[in-house]
This record gives sequence, structure tokens and C-alpha cells, in this order.
Amino acid sequence: MKVEYEVFYTHAGKTFVTKSRDISPGGIGIYTGDELKIGTPLDLTIVMPEGAMSLNLSGAVKYTEKSRERSADHRRFVAGVEFDGGSLDELPAAETGEEFIGYSASHSLIIDAPPEFCFNLLSEHVGLTELAGFVEETKVLEKYPDGRPRLVEIRANALIRTFSSVSECFYDDENLCQTWKRIKGDLIEGGRQCRFTAVGPDKCRYAYAANTKMDFPIPGRLVHYFSVVVLRRTMKKFKKMAEEEYSLRKAR
Repeated sequence: MKVEYEVFYTHAGKTFVTKSRDISPGGIGIYTGDELKIGTPLDLTIVMPEGAMSLNLSGAVKYTEKSRERSADHRRFVAGVEFDGGSLDELPAAETGEEFIGYSASHSLIIDAPPEFCFNLLSEHVGLTELAGFVEETKVLEKYPDGRPRLVEIRANALIRTFSSVSECFYDDENLCQTWKRIKGDLIEGGRQCRFTAVGPDKCRYAYAANTKMDFPIPGRLVHYFSVVVLRRTMKKFKKMAEEEYSLRKAR
């Protein structure tokens, strides 16, 4: 996947800062000023967007080629670095097998708005996908007769690769619960549920739970980043949006 992250790499006792050209679960391409020999060991720190987190990995140079892009800071070469197996042994989570990795995530918060209002607002915004920073594209493929999304395709950036999936959406209007179930795409399995419960006048608890199985490996710190940091950040964005829109509605 072509992507530009800030990368620090240590070679021959010196640390250099550069940018990545591309990245995959097994390795990374980085720009270098000198031509690194094949087999050269490197220690890498890859800084994710907005400095939200970094990954510390080690690897060895598998190939070196002249860069086809002009660089103002004289990075004339690209080195393809294969990650050591041990670097990715921090693979995560609830379930790990030879072919997939599974994890679950859950969180809840209080919103100063009625549960019915929040439930309908969430349906209008396709289950938070457009608020999640890692989702690059959301496409509604099919709608229910009442206009709510039924089949939704998303394309997302997991930082080390992109993936897409199609989910079917179900709405439990009586219990104010929205459920998504993955039906096809890069994920082996994927499902999530959002539920709104009244906890007082014009106040509700917003609970989110998800389970995912992937057919590609990602480091445990990335799993933590998406299942904790990104999830809570996205839910806080929805809380802010819901409270602001409800306040405006009451003021009319």
C-alpha cells in the first residue's frame, strides 16, 4: 500500500529520519540517501499519522533501487525492508490462528440527548462510518423502503494496508439497537452493535460492541489503536454531534 509515514531507522550506529514509500504487513519501502546493501539489518520506528502512536520493528534490507522520484533532501534510493518474524510476534488479541486474527472491542458513554433521537441520528450517518478517521469511503449499496441503509460498503485504511467489506444493517426500533453483519469482503468475519438506553430525562447510554476476524496480520499495538483509541474518539465525535444537533432542535 502506497503511504507516506515518518520513519526513523538505525544503521551502523546512526539514526536517520526519512519517509516511507509503501508498506505491507510483511515489510516497508523507505527512502534512503545511500544505497543499502542487501541483508543490512535495520531497527525501525514508524510514526503513524498525527503522531497518535508509533511501531518499533526490526528487519533486513531485501532490495535497493534508485528512486524514480526527485527528492529535495537527496534521498536517492528506496530500500525494501522485510520485517523480522519476531517483530510481528506481538500479534494480538482474542484469537490467533495460522490463517486469521480475531479481536473484540466495546465501549460506552453518556450522551445528553434522548435515546430515540440518537438512534435515528446514527442511522442517518451510516453507523458512524463517516466519522471514523480510518474509513476512506462509504457507499450505500441498497436501502430499506424507509430509506435507511441496508447494504453498506466501506473502504478503510488499517495503516499497513487497505481493506474493504460489505455489511448488512439491521434496525431494532423497539430496543433502539442497530446491528451490522459482514457479508463479504476482505474480513473473514465482522459484526458490530450499537444500543441506546435511557438513563434520565434527555439522556442516554450509548453502548458499542464489535467482533472482527481478519485474514491478514497486524501488530498488537495497531489492534489496540483501532479498538480503543479510534473507537473512543469516533464515539466522542458522535456524542458531540448528537448533543449539538439536539440543542439546536430544542432551540427552534
